[in-house]
Amino acid sequence: MTDPVYEKTLCCLCCESIHVYRIRTAEEAEEETHGDYVSAMNDNLGLCSTERTGCFYVVRSTLFMRRGVDEPDEASNGYHFFDLFNLNKGEFPTVGQRLPMVPDHKEKKDQIGIVGDGLEHIGAEGCKSRAGSSGYRFSKKEMKAAQTVQSLVLKPTDWEPAPDDHEIERSSNYYLTGVCNGMLGREASTPSLPVRHGKLAIEPKCPFLETRWDSSDGIPFHPWCLGMFLQQCRFRLDYLPINELVWMFLNPPHEAIEWLMMKFFHSEEKSMRGEGGHISKNPFSVSELRPLFERATAIDLSFSVDDTPFEIRRDTTQDCFSKLPQELRLSLLEHLRPGDIASLRLASRSFDYVPIFFWYRLLRRDMPWIWEVWSDEPPYFWATVTYDDIRQNEKEGYEPEPGCKERVVLLHSIDVDKHLVEWTLPNPPLDKTNWYMLYQDIRGLYRRSEVLQNRERIWQTQDRILQTMGLVPAKHY
Repeated sequence: MTDPVYEKTLCCLCCESIHVYRIRTAEEAEEETHGDYVSAMNDNLGLCSTERTGCFYVVRSTLFMRRGVDEPDEASNGYHFFDLFNLNKGEFPTVGQRLPMVPDHKEKKDQIGIVGDGLEHIGAEGCKSRAGSSGYRFSKKEMKAAQTVQSLVLKPTDWEPAPDDHEIERSSNYYLTGVCNGMLGREASTPSLPVRHGKLAIEPKCPFLETRWDSSDGIPFHPWCLGMFLQQCRFRLDYLPINELVWMFLNPPHEAIEWLMMKFFHSEEKSMRGEGGHISKNPFSVSELRPLFERATAIDLSFSVDDTPFEIRRDTTQDCFSKLPQELRLSLLEHLRPGDIASLRLASRSFDYVPIFFWYRLLRRDMPWIWEVWSDEPPYFWATVTYDDIRQNEKEGYEPEPGCKERVVLLHSIDVDKHLVEWTLPNPPLDKTNWYMLYQDIRGLYRRSEVLQNRERIWQTQDRILQTMGLVPAKHY
């Protein structure tokens, strides 16, 4: 079996595969599969069947079929055989036909075999397949966003700036391509929209695996991962080290390659166990956070961040902490985890008074990936759109060939500022926000939010990348 690393394109900013599949439901039309589908060839673990889970096959291609024999040779490998057709009467499967999924599709005489790639796995609500994400769990829109890819490419000698250039293009030796609809493979060019700086397609290569590198090759990533990297750099560095980032990719130290590959294989193992579905959730989505921010800022006129959210106990018992200035006591708390802070407050009345504003500092420390708390930068535009969004909002373009369905988009008509409003949360005012309430609410939301879990996962990965680059202190993992 081919090593899965070499079959897939990795996002260089989160180390996850860009090849994400979604299992179509029975209620969805064929085009909903977004060009890719989970075939019987991909899904060979036998976890689903029509009888057990309600799943079934749909014939996508009859190009490769064969008649069964009692003593099959190696040529039957990869074929699934069915006894539903009277071949002597000319009965054969047709494209679009539903076929049962059974545990045993072995070859027998006078059965018809269809190659696995010609059969699409259609999932029921009880689907247990680990070859893709359930259509009942992830919408078509979410999966398209998870398959959106962008790339950084070295500027040619005749490069000229464009009005829509991003800050990283103005300050580095690299420019951004448009976005593409998944990847056709590591060795294939994939069309991207809109055309940026004359680049019609993304030609990605994983810098950790390739031995040959050309200046036209791009470094692939999810746009939302680059958007998070920009936020991480603003939080940790106050500048955007794009040149240094690409240099590290092209000259990775051995420990970086080892760590990134281990992370990838760990992700693949979680996928095989049916875990890790949060990677399909756009971390720039703010729909879950918005009500929490609104609740925390809905305060009355008497509110003050200098107040404490706790009841002050009247017991005047003294302890060793009572002799410390308030500033020192708060400084001690900044080094403790939330559970340890609660335990210390129970043990010592000296910590009855903890101002509400203290939890703003804890938010920045424990959850810096909630950048809406500290950053007023708008979201990275390309993290909020897909290939289809650009295609459907064409302002200027052309047909590459007469009658071609896929047009080349040169400019889009999206009003960027207006579009980003729905993706933006205003910064909570420092002196008019119940930071204790917001901290507790976000912690509660995190346990059930795949969006926030994906934020933290990417943030921690990119923190490790910055450590590898030598730009932030190393941590122990």
